[in-house]
Amino acid sequence: MKKYLTVIILFFFAAFINSQDILNNNEYYKKAIDLLDKAKEEFEKGDYDTGYKYSEEAKESIGKANEYFLIQITVIKINSKKETITELEAEINTKGITEANAKYNDYNNIKKTIEEADSYFNQAETKEVIKEKSEMYLLCFEKYTEGENKLNEILEYLKSPTV
Repeated sequence: MKKYLTVIILFFFAAFINSQDILNNNEYYKKAIDLLDKAKEEFEKGDYDTGYKYSEEAKESIGKANEYFLIQITVIKINSKKETITELEAEINTKGITEANAKYNDYNNIKKTIEEADSYFNQAETKEVIKEKSEMYLLCFEKYTEGENKLNEILEYLKSPTV
């Protein structure tokens, strides 16, 4: 339990540190700030219709900026999963996964799940539409999580004294 709590705390700390960079590199956020500045200028001039138009465009850009931010956080989480999976695979291989192990077939099936996650990640990278990109990353994260959970089960099996 402590391991998971530590991982969660580290994840949130990393997300906090990276969040400023994510905002600074977020084209939608920059556009929203620019549109809000334009809206303010128009309101100060007394051109309320144009100011309102800019504020509505800014609102739309802020929504996209939020989605982009969530995508970037998801990518950070995915990269963390990838690292964990690599570590688990190394430990499993150190413990000695062979055809004689009852979990050998499970281990090979998990590799297929991880390949599927890799495929979703690569597909997400090519998507231009934010919603499609987000959906692909979420599928990727789910598959990596599934793979991580199953790898942990195999590792526990290999660590058990009956093996």
